[in-house]
Amino acid sequence: MPSGDEIRSSRLKSFLEREKAVKAAIAEERVRLLKRRERTAARIAAIIGSVLVRHAESASDFRLMIMHVLRSAELTEAERNFLTRQGWL
Repeated sequence: MPSGDEIRSSRLKSFLEREKAVKAAIAEERVRLLKRRERTAARIAAIIGSVLVRHAESASDFRLMIMHVLRSAELTEAERNFLTRQGWL
């Protein structure tokens, strides 16, 4: 028959294993939530950007305003070159 110390040691090991599993589950949930936030932000940007571009096609003054904003925006060189080739800069 196991002694009291052995039983306590076994319970402690069990608790530590459960703690490890819970911490892993929390980490997975954090990653899942972060990915969801990133997908949501990308979708919002795509929807708003699409609406703005469509509106700019029919309103030249609005297009000029967007072009002005883009000139002062922080863009990578590749983004700036692309927008220039597309007539936005």
